[in-house]
Amino acid sequence: MSILDGWDGWDGWDGWDGWDGWGSGSGSRGPRGNNAMALLRSREAVVGPYGGSGQLRMPRGTADLPEAHDTDALMSWSRDVRHRILLNELLSSVQYEASVGRVMLAHGNQLIAGVSRPNSKLFEAQANLVEEWAIHRAERAAEILAQQKLNLAFWDAIVPLNPRTTPFTIELILLSVAFTSHVVQRFKHELNCPRPRAYSPRIQPLLAEPGYSVLPSGHATESFMLAGLLASLIQPKKQQPPARAAEQKAWFDETSLQMHRLAARIATNRVVAGIHFPVDNAAGQLLGVTLAEFIEHCALGSQGRGWIPREFLGTHGLLTGRFEFDPFDRTQSLVEPRDDYVKTNLDARSGTKVTAPIEMIEWIWGKARAEWE
Repeated sequence: MSILDGWDGWDGWDGWDGWDGWGSGSGSRGPRGNNAMALLRSREAVVGPYGGSGQLRMPRGTADLPEAHDTDALMSWSRDVRHRILLNELLSSVQYEASVGRVMLAHGNQLIAGVSRPNSKLFEAQANLVEEWAIHRAERAAEILAQQKLNLAFWDAIVPLNPRTTPFTIELILLSVAFTSHVVQRFKHELNCPRPRAYSPRIQPLLAEPGYSVLPSGHATESFMLAGLLASLIQPKKQQPPARAAEQKAWFDETSLQMHRLAARIATNRVVAGIHFPVDNAAGQLLGVTLAEFIEHCALGSQGRGWIPREFLGTHGLLTGRFEFDPFDRTQSLVEPRDDYVKTNLDARSGTKVTAPIEMIEWIWGKARAEWE
């Protein structure tokens, strides 16, 4: 799924672009068109006739041009412009290597994540599971419909997100979702796996079928990325009085758990709706968790935790027609050593920490993190 398809269309909050009553929808503070004639007359009265007064430069503390390549200049640009600049920084930091049925994502010469697709027999067998899960459609229909696009109301219900108090957190969320969407669409294109109804006319999906491939699940990828990203941002300060530290840890642990439960439910709802297989969610969780770690690394570099390179092996024997996605099952853990349908290289994590952060991603992360301190 793409941010251009409406993941940033949080309609209830889009109005904050015009917080001052006269900002344009793009975030610039310029007059609306119906003020043009009034401003024309006002200028004539206020400025008076041309007087040839020469330069009347606004004081900047220097007579020279503003500093070039100044990361702090991002603060002067509108949010949509910052979004494009920062998205370009993230996208240009990764490379893809695709072979038949397999895609690898890397940062320089270091693996971030890889996915190889299952064979058609697994998808055909899992179609029976998708049909079984259709029994839950009636009770989950409201959620399924509300979660077609990124709906931050679900996340705000767990951790407070507000355009006035956490504007940079919201910017970082939309940036990270856009980056993740670009990555997952490249994986989907290369792996090219049909959706469930291609295997059975009994599926009859609840939603219109998206116009792209099924593996990995975009909702799972983006939701688990978002759960990991927010968990990193809201971590309590390390230096706290013991009593306060215990309180904050209890809040953080519960909040993080609920966010990961939400990510799992959003992913599962796509299977219930009949447009994904459980195996799609397993691949999406792996990609999303790893991308959250990578985005944090782009901001923190060696001061962060690095990321764990992981690969999803779709043809592994443990993936059967009865495989059910359950991220809270320890056998499906992504933070412990694995060498089955998931390969985790824990030893490589220390190596990922040595690469430098991306300066502009470090800037937006710092702004967002400060909103939680």
